[in-house]
Amino acid sequence: FRRSLPGVPPVLRPLALLSILLASAVARAQAAPPPPAIDAGCKVKSVVVLGAGVQDRESAELLRMVTEAVGRYPCYKVRDSAEGLEAGIGSALASVEEGKREAEAGQAEFLAMRLEPARAHFRRAVDAFGAGFPALPYSGPLFDALMHLGAAEAGLGEPERAAAAFQAALRLRPEADASDYSVVPEAEAAFAVARREAESGKTGALSVHGEPESVEVYLDGRFAGVTPWVEAAVPAGPHWVSLRRVGYERKGVSVQVPAGGSATVTPAEGRLTPARRRPLYETAITKLGRLAPDGMESVTAIEDVKALFLSDLALVVHVRASDGGRAARLSLWDLSTMQRSWSGIEPETGTASELGRGTAESLVSRAIATYDERTRVQESGAATVKARGGIHTKWWFWTIVGAAVVGGTTAALVLTRPKAESHGLPHDGTGAVLVRF
Repeated sequence: FRRSLPGVPPVLRPLALLSILLASAVARAQAAPPPPAIDAGCKVKSVVVLGAGVQDRESAELLRMVTEAVGRYPCYKVRDSAEGLEAGIGSALASVEEGKREAEAGQAEFLAMRLEPARAHFRRAVDAFGAGFPALPYSGPLFDALMHLGAAEAGLGEPERAAAAFQAALRLRPEADASDYSVVPEAEAAFAVARREAESGKTGALSVHGEPESVEVYLDGRFAGVTPWVEAAVPAGPHWVSLRRVGYERKGVSVQVPAGGSATVTPAEGRLTPARRRPLYETAITKLGRLAPDGMESVTAIEDVKALFLSDLALVVHVRASDGGRAARLSLWDLSTMQRSWSGIEPETGTASELGRGTAESLVSRAIATYDERTRVQESGAATVKARGGIHTKWWFWTIVGAAVVGGTTAALVLTRPKAESHGLPHDGTGAVLVRF
């Protein structure tokens, strides 16, 4: 540094060095690439949907429609309230774990060509997955167990049992192919029989009952209705019925619908066990039902909801009955701020059945549109404030400062430099200073 700045007094050398470093930093900042663009995708918000007020069949159906309406928005994910209240402990979850163990053991025996023990393991896996079907995130484990069971039955010379297992698998995945699991002729023949039976168009009746009342019914993983549920034309063959109600453990029941006949899930078979956190849930729902004079929920009740489900948002659906019909009101709460973001009312209808999908879609669309707009305004406002900042955040400010420092340093060097003395060097005493930004 001393050699690069000849003639600079020692007291001014640190200042000169600072000016050079500052100018270099400003130049690098200007040459640096722009910051990466902010991802245009939204941050997914978890939503818990709860029902208060009248608790009956129509209310349960409306609550389900509201849940489905929220699920159609990609930036919102509905939190499974039934799973949250089970707290990781439930018969369906235990059955799923048992099914996984049996399926793994069966696959090990199947690969070793020990078909008899493999068949026993796969049968137990199918039974366990069927009982725990409501807790399966997707039907893949049950489908795989059925296909392996069909292949093992075919290999053991049981074509009818093999066809029955394959037909059950086709109920879950109609596009399935037996060659993905077995290439032996017996398995392919049994699978062909199963496909013809599945595509025969034969139907039967199915009725489902549950305890308590107004239990949600899912047939083969798809929502079917609320108990008591009756369908006169269900495809003949095996089916898996899932029963759910918030505050109770999920339950699965396997049924066989005969062609031209009927099958029934009795109230005893459809009886649900209270979930582990049901007392806390009942307390929260009771508080939600006690509306304030302005017709809104209390913050205390929303605090209980937040503690139970750890969700970002809460949708509370109130159904009120009167002589003129029924009215529905939906409130959207932001659980991070404990503030109500939106509340809307659908007026009374003449009959309870008129509180249907239109009501659910209208309430949910207005609630989410209002929340999105409010969030967008808040985020843009906060971003604008941060972006403006002070004058010290501007690049040109530091450019001016750097130029001033370098200019001042240069002037100080010129004014304080002693008069040139002749040392016999071949130059005329002139020079130049180059400053780059």
